[in-house]
Formats: sequence, structure tokens, C-alpha cells
Amino acid sequence: MIITAAPTRITEGPVSQTVNVSDEVSLQCAAVTDQYETLTVEWLRDGVPVNFRASTYLRLDDHDNSLIIASAAVLDTAQYTCRAGNGLDEVESPPAQLTVRGNTHQGGGAGPDLRGGKLGGWWRGTVVERRSLAGELSLSCARPAADG
Repeated sequence: MIITAAPTRITEGPVSQTVNVSDEVSLQCAAVTDQYETLTVEWLRDGVPVNFRASTYLRLDDHDNSLIIASAAVLDTAQYTCRAGNGLDEVESPPAQLTVRGNTHQGGGAGPDLRGGKLGGWWRGTVVERRSLAGELSLSCARPAADG
């Protein structure tokens, strides 16, 4: 008797999209595998596996294997690929380009708001938001040249 396992397939892969800073992003990855095997899904960012444990803003949706970015940052701009497998075989989706628009914020508002990138009236300058692959947010501030 010959037993043939059904190959792993990605039935709905991620789609390229352009979003704004702080938007929530969902990249889809619906996959199926042989009924006797366990499906595993991994996400790649520019070819490097995404480490969900090291991030506070990235998560893998256990229901549909979507990659969720809670609050997009410009540094999330990359190509994302879904890899599905079962230990016997694996398949990758075509890469999807995620582009996040907007990386500087000008003064205004009523005090620093790190999530929204707003600066209080006491500061006039530019804030640049940066996020590491591990999800650490850093801000750098540049004071404009003195009026003279």
C-alpha cells in the first residue's frame, strides 16, 4: 500500500499594501496541509523570520495565521512572506510589499504623545520615529535652526 500525503498549499497569501504610521495592519496567510500532519506557519520580513516573542506590537493570529502589526511604523516597510509547512514539505507565498507612509511629525498639540508622534507647544522641531525589529520604539528630536 502506498500512502500519499496531500501537499501543503497557501490558499490566500499576503497582499501588498500602503498604510499610514500607527495604522493596524493585517497580512493574511490561509494555508492547508495533509489531514494527518500538523500545519505550521512562519512569517518572514525581508527573508528573515519574524520573532513574535521579542515584539510587543507584532502578533500571529492563531485563528487564521495572519500577521498583525498593532501600530505600523516606517521601519515596518518591507517585503513579507508567509511560509507554511508540516515537517514533510513547505511552501512560501509570493512576497507582499508593505509600505508605511510618514515618519516625521511637526510641533502642535498639548504635550508629548509618543504613540501619535505629537509634540507639545513648548517644543518646535521634528521628531523621527524609529522601531527596531524587536519592536522597541525610539524617538530622536531635532531643534530647528535659530531664527536670526
